[in-house]
Amino acid sequence: ILAGGLLKPQLDLANPQHKGPWGALSPIPETNAIAVDTQGGSIYAAAGDSCAYCWDVEKSKIKLTFKGHSGYLHSVVARNSCNQIITGSEDGTARIWDCRSGKCTNVIEPGKDKKSKEFFSYVSCIALDANEKWLVRQQSLYIF
Repeated sequence: ILAGGLLKPQLDLANPQHKGPWGALSPIPETNAIAVDTQGGSIYAAAGDSCAYCWDVEKSKIKLTFKGHSGYLHSVVARNSCNQIITGSEDGTARIWDCRSGKCTNVIEPGKDKKSKEFFSYVSCIALDANEKWLVRQQSLYIF
């Protein structure tokens, strides 16, 4: 909302902090990527503590915490048609999560799929096509 030429936030969401895989807390909670659930009124945040968080927009509270990565999260996308999110991490994996239970349903390890010596040590960005059938990760394409 504009007030005197300045934008004012309608919602201020600060992720909690869990000890990361390194066994310590970051100096501040950090969010590295955000995805929006256009059907369910949720915002998903990929954080530096190796967790993703599902925020209920109306209540300004966390509904779910997605734990399982062993590295810093760089990316998150919402697959709204299937009630899933997909996260990408420095642990070299992309994970598919069920947003009803908070459980990981699939782990994609791009480095293990490659037969060449080329290996990306982390998953920095991921995207879905408009039909949510193709998942793109840096230089790889996966079809659901």
